[in-house]
Amino acid sequence: MNDLAPMLLAAWQTWGATVLVAVAGLAVLLALGRLLGNALGLHLLGIPEALLAGAIGLAVAPTGLVPLVPEPVIALWSELPTALLTLVFACLLLGKPLPNPAGLWRPLSAQVLMALTLAFGQYLVAGLVVLLLLQPWLGVSPLMACLIEVAYEGGHGSAAAMGPIYADLGFPGARPWGWRSPRWGSWRPRW
Repeated sequence: MNDLAPMLLAAWQTWGATVLVAVAGLAVLLALGRLLGNALGLHLLGIPEALLAGAIGLAVAPTGLVPLVPEPVIALWSELPTALLTLVFACLLLGKPLPNPAGLWRPLSAQVLMALTLAFGQYLVAGLVVLLLLQPWLGVSPLMACLIEVAYEGGHGSAAAMGPIYADLGFPGARPWGWRSPRWGSWRPRW
């Protein structure tokens, strides 16, 4: 037990301050994106405030116009998508009463069938496009077919979380492609 205190102190000195700066930095970026988005009326154009916060984050990144964010913070931010995605989906059902399992299938069956149709339809269309066009002509990885389903149904977070898995499977360029795919769906005017 006596060895625990020095170990915790050493851990705090090496990465504790970085964690605080990283979390505070994300909070400031999101707050700035929200304030500027509301002030400029970007929601009327269908542009999410998170996109503006990301643009501000790119501007203050170490390679940005005004490099304010240190490299250790960027390294920590690159590890967050998987944990944050898990947190978001884990919290979806908090505070909701659990329904009766016997009467659950009737109201949910249409939703389940619709989701399965969309998911398998996206796999089918993407698989055929990759198999018949992209792979023979451009030589892309067969895993490219999975990007549509992951990106459109899961969004940016799922695409970011799946990036290391695609890289382990031999498709390192999947993460940027996955990030680009759902962006087209979020850039639509909401009148």
